[in-house]
Amino acid sequence: MKTTTAHRTLGSLATLALIAAGAASAQSVTVDLNTTYQTIRGFGGMNHRVWTGYDLNASDRNLAFGNGPGQIGMTVLRIWVSDQESQWALEVPTAKDVIARGGIVYATPWSPPSSMRIPGGNNFKLDPSKYAAFAAHLNKFAKYMKDNGAPLYAISFANEPDWCYDWTCWTTTEVYNFTKNHAATLREHGTKVITAESFRYDKNYYNQVLNDASALKNIDIIGAHFYASDAKTANSFFQYPLADGKGKERWMTEHYTESKGDADMWRGYINTGDQDQTPKMDTVRALDVAYEIHRALVEGQFNNYTWWYIRRDYGPIKNSGANAGKVSKRGHCMAQYARFVRPGFVRVSATKEPAAHMYVSAFKKGDSVVVAVVNRNVQRKLDFTVPLAKGIVSWRKYTTSSSKSVQDEGLVTATNGAFSTSFDQESITTLVGVSTGSASVDREIRPFPASGSFRATSLDGRDLGTLRIEPGQDLANAIARTTSVRGLVLVRSLESGETWRMLLPESGR
Repeated sequence: MKTTTAHRTLGSLATLALIAAGAASAQSVTVDLNTTYQTIRGFGGMNHRVWTGYDLNASDRNLAFGNGPGQIGMTVLRIWVSDQESQWALEVPTAKDVIARGGIVYATPWSPPSSMRIPGGNNFKLDPSKYAAFAAHLNKFAKYMKDNGAPLYAISFANEPDWCYDWTCWTTTEVYNFTKNHAATLREHGTKVITAESFRYDKNYYNQVLNDASALKNIDIIGAHFYASDAKTANSFFQYPLADGKGKERWMTEHYTESKGDADMWRGYINTGDQDQTPKMDTVRALDVAYEIHRALVEGQFNNYTWWYIRRDYGPIKNSGANAGKVSKRGHCMAQYARFVRPGFVRVSATKEPAAHMYVSAFKKGDSVVVAVVNRNVQRKLDFTVPLAKGIVSWRKYTTSSSKSVQDEGLVTATNGAFSTSFDQESITTLVGVSTGSASVDREIRPFPASGSFRATSLDGRDLGTLRIEPGQDLANAIARTTSVRGLVLVRSLESGETWRMLLPESGR
């Protein structure tokens, strides 16, 4: 049928009317603080000096692991266990820096030393007679890191056993045997044990272990990669009923999404220059990162989400071009979670899809509450009810979209736990509860000094003054008495240089 100009005009008007109706009508979200799920361990990325050819510099580390405006807020670093001991020293500098900032470091081997290999699979296998020797090799690495001031939080024993074109192949039975007979020895230096990390979250690599109590007790964390998924993958990919109730954390230990050429970039081995397309396209694809994090947390009950390379053109920090050394849109999407859903927060129940292609998650720690909303649709408004949110009178709103990057959009007022706000088209927004009596959102993670000299700044960079706090004084109230700014501010110790995020009370005393 021939389409006339009139038909096209009427169709456009109808589309605009539907968009306007969607933006005007509001759907409801209920956050239940009494129904709790997993504890969040953190968000992070990989530093692989041998493969990339470079280490993270001081600026990169500040951007990735700092927690202020323009930074990402990572608290987790993944490193490589080289099969060659001469390369181990390369992992120490960045690992020490992350730990000094209060973060954690975990490690994964790709291959055992050549003396422990035999032919097998797509490449080679670990000789079963050398399982104990390989465990000793991993423990030696853990001891090396510990002795050099960078103790590991956890260690795995196999990277992508089901890919293995460039490293060690493992069958599901071999993974089970190593887990049952040798994995427990990897705790020798205080490290937790991560399972073999399937590149496609193939449950067959975990089922035998989960079904055998004698093997299950030897691991602490289920590690998995998401390379068999994208934004169109069903939620069932992330879900794992057999793992529910087993008392083991679930960590997404590696994934990345490309900015173009997705059909050709399954593993990223084809060099396309890694350059983004238009800012619009970059934002939409970057939003896939936020959507994936949402599904990892809500559908998969993961405790940790770790990106692949931290500094790469498809990574959280750009590596080349005009924006080299700057946070990418993917990094800002990660920051919407990492900066505000800090280690120790617990996920709580929330209406997870209140409107088509809008996804909600919520978290709490003490009296602090954070809500994240991924909007893969047109601009929409949501009505929120958060019963039992102690003292929260407003919500600080941060948004990343095609034109915004973790932009502070001010306070949304709440009345008796209820509030409403709209969400930009194709965006990720984080709402941080602001209460009248809350001193800080960082206190439980890194306690403030009891006294000292401090400088406070607002999130938009305004200097709020310098104060000398004596023992016994309340830092939050002392700063609040000197400024009309309320809500989230940055406070820096002039003695140590450390910075905290602080919630100023609504009225100074």
